[in-house]
Order: sequence, then C-alpha cells, then structure tokens
Amino acid sequence: PRDVFGAADRFLDSVETNGRYAYARGAAPSPEMTAEALFVRQIVGHERSEPRMSASAEFVLATKPRWENGAPTYHWYYATLSLFQQQGQSWNAWNEALMPQLVGHQRTDGPAAGSWDPQDEWSRLGGRVYQTAICTLSLEVYYRYKPR
Repeated sequence: PRDVFGAADRFLDSVETNGRYAYARGAAPSPEMTAEALFVRQIVGHERSEPRMSASAEFVLATKPRWENGAPTYHWYYATLSLFQQQGQSWNAWNEALMPQLVGHQRTDGPAAGSWDPQDEWSRLGGRVYQTAICTLSLEVYYRYKPR
C-alpha cells in the first residue's frame, strides 16, 4: 500500500540531517544507515538529482571500502545498492573501489575456496555463510536491480 511508503518516508525525514541518517531520532548519523536510507528513498520515488540524495551519496562514498579496515560488508552491501541506483560518478568511484576489495579477498584455497573470511562484528556473528552471501550480493548488483 502507498501509505506504507509514506510512513517510511516520514520516518526517514525524522532521522535525517543534511542527507545523513541515523538509526533513531537523536542518534548520530552513520554511513550504514545513510546507505540504507538512500536506497529506501530511491525505492519510494525520490529523484537522484534531489540535493539530499546527492548529499547522502557523498557521505556514503566518503567511507571507501578497504578490507584492512575490518571489511564492514553490511555497510558495503547497502552502499552498493544505493550508489548503483544513484549512478554517475558516485557509483563509478564506489564500484572501482569495491570490486578489487571483494575479488582480491575471496578465498581460493582449500574447502573455503569461493568464500570470504568474516572480518567485522556482523560477519563474525553471521559466519562464513553470511559473509559470502553479502559479498556475493554486492558483486551481482548489476543483475538484480535496474537503475530507475
């Protein structure tokens, strides 16, 4: 129902400051929540040319993927979804940074070949299956959602 989209939009309005989003009212904005919010805003019909959409993309892109930084693949997944929808320079810069990180850290040896080692709090909690799923979903974003 359309009213669900309106409610999601109103909630995001309540946790947004200058295109940056928090998990709850009064909390600090995070790149993870901003990536998620940017994707939801795109789904509910906001245009990528809106100033806050551009501000969100810039904030998400400011934390480039680096495996050595703990590989927060939950963030990377939502950043990949939202920046792919955003397209343009934001997407190109993100994709160029992400692909070598994912491909370069995929296991090629032994029984774990084809998977990714858990690195951060969430992937250690979810384990190898979670980590491999989220990395794979990030790699195949081109095939799942056409940019609007």
